[in-house]
Amino acid sequence: MKWTEKAGIPEGIANITNQVIDYGFNWVYSAKSDIKNNDDPRFLHLTYFYEMDPKNKNYIKAYYLHRVLDHLKETRHKELDKALKEFETEKCLIEIERPNGQIINFRKEIDDILSLLRDNENKVLADIRK
Repeated sequence: MKWTEKAGIPEGIANITNQVIDYGFNWVYSAKSDIKNNDDPRFLHLTYFYEMDPKNKNYIKAYYLHRVLDHLKETRHKELDKALKEFETEKCLIEIERPNGQIINFRKEIDDILSLLRDNENKVLADIRK
């Protein structure tokens, strides 16, 4: 939880986000019928996490942090910036459209997380190599 702490994400939110991402999301379908129409897990996660905390977007920050750290561990890039750019272009969903047509953009949250990792490049790379 070291990186969530550095990102200012409350531990409870980080734990819930990690559990949803790592252990499944099917239980949400019964609670949220308005997000069933899109099978993209990124869309489902972002919609659900946005609704949990639309003002502060701490679940959104935890989501992107979890996903980018997973990407870094999976790819084992030696160049952090290259890996982050790859994550951003290939795996990152930047906005969602709500059933009412409202567009929610997460660019600020993404940039905050990526900046945190870039500012701590040596520590990030050391953690990934563990």
